[in-house]
Amino acid sequence: MKLTSKRFLAEDFQEQPWMVPLLTALNTTLQELQLINTNQVTIADNLQQEIIELKFLNDSVAFPVRVKTKFNSVPRGLHCIYCTATDGSSANNTPWITYSFSNQQLTIDSITNLTSGKTYVVRILVIYG
Repeated sequence: MKLTSKRFLAEDFQEQPWMVPLLTALNTTLQELQLINTNQVTIADNLQQEIIELKFLNDSVAFPVRVKTKFNSVPRGLHCIYCTATDGSSANNTPWITYSFSNQQLTIDSITNLTSGKTYVVRILVIYG
């Protein structure tokens, strides 16, 4: 099935002026459906999540790290989706992130399972609810 881009016009319903607000909402919805149909809307546009990338030297002064988030809701969780040291090595175990959240600011208190003294690039997926 192919969606058409037909718009409903108020002029077509002159005898029913109460239809104008309904037509505006209907046309907006049809336009959004057409965008979805033509692959112009991505899943990322519709999910409450963001990816934060950090580069840090893993030592006692690296944490806490504070990051302003683009959402004001409390994160449901954080997941490390990428972690590598700048020397090309990777962590032996999955990094575990401890954090807190307040006033649209994410505070990462620690990232465990990383070698002390190495510089890491970490990408963290923050999922909001």
